[in-house]
Amino acid sequence: MILGRRARIYLRELDPAVEIPSARARLGPFVLFGAALFVVLATLAIPVRADSRAEARHLRFGYPLHFVEGDVSQFWSGRPYTSPFSPWEDRGHVLAAEFLLDWAIVSAALAVPFLVVRRRAS
Repeated sequence: MILGRRARIYLRELDPAVEIPSARARLGPFVLFGAALFVVLATLAIPVRADSRAEARHLRFGYPLHFVEGDVSQFWSGRPYTSPFSPWEDRGHVLAAEFLLDWAIVSAALAVPFLVVRRRAS
């Protein structure tokens, strides 16, 4: 990536055949990481089941890695309890390492099709 307007102009004067990436090409990774973040946060809506009060105290939410640990034992009534994570009602804390690893996995999964298409097109 060539930074700075003057550097791009200078490079184009030296060699007109050099491709300068467009703003759209530079925005691609940010859009990809934003989409991956959205997908990772949306996985908190996947319901998790607790069969006992002890399990309800240590429920973990998120997919493919569980990156939020919550306590929903106050809702457990003696029957199995299934619920998605609700950040406004449930107390929980984010496990940072799992969250970042989950985000990286989803980013890689979203990037692979673009990399494969780009290689085949070249």
